[in-house]
Amino acid sequence: MKKLVSYMLTLALLLGLVPQMVLVNASTADTVASGTWGSNITWTLDSAGTLTLSGTGGTPFDYSTPWDDYKSSITRGVIEEGIVGVNGGVFAGCSSMTSVSIGASVTQITNHAFASCSSLKELKLPYGLKYIGDNAFGGSSLVSLDIPDTVTSIGNWAFANCTKLSSLELSSSLTSIGISAFSGCKALNEVAIPPKVSYMGQSAFGSCPDLSVVYWPLSLTSVDQPFYSCENLTVYYEGSADDWSAIKLGYMVQKVP
Repeated sequence: MKKLVSYMLTLALLLGLVPQMVLVNASTADTVASGTWGSNITWTLDSAGTLTLSGTGGTPFDYSTPWDDYKSSITRGVIEEGIVGVNGGVFAGCSSMTSVSIGASVTQITNHAFASCSSLKELKLPYGLKYIGDNAFGGSSLVSLDIPDTVTSIGNWAFANCTKLSSLELSSSLTSIGISAFSGCKALNEVAIPPKVSYMGQSAFGSCPDLSVVYWPLSLTSVDQPFYSCENLTVYYEGSADDWSAIKLGYMVQKVP
């Protein structure tokens, strides 16, 4: 019976009796606005709310962009291959943007690039990225974050007040975590500080009330209250009790597994 039905449908298609399905490509969305920014960046905003940047080098270090009047309607960002620096307030204040695609050529994301993108949930940082600047993603809605192993420095307030962030994987090459870099990440409950980190700024993970487990490396020997107002911490430390005492973090509890 099934073979007969299949045969009849095939025959009907050949005779033109059954209308064929037409797939519409999302790339056919109309262009709403476009132009250039600086000497080497081209931008296009389409009717689906996607802002696409293409070109070479870095975007200008300018907190005013040609698409400022459209920021509330941007729902997705695309940074194409060829761009190496995401600078200035490129997507800052795009409160409706939920995702961004970042090309593999990008090596730095500087200050405020994605600040106050309060709806941003999906972010995949490219392998090859080295630097994340001050307040680069502050105030987003990220739930999980995997920072690639090429990143060596995270700036001040880089991910501050990402209140939904509950899963964090830091770069194994990381050496510096800035002041208040992850402060106010209220859903975060565990963090492993990578073994090359030698600087962690004040309140780097401050005001994270659910943070209860921290893995502390031998490389980090001098800090200034990086876990301010985190009152339920258990710290797992590889070194000796004497080493731990030298760090002088009296408000933390030492527990060596």
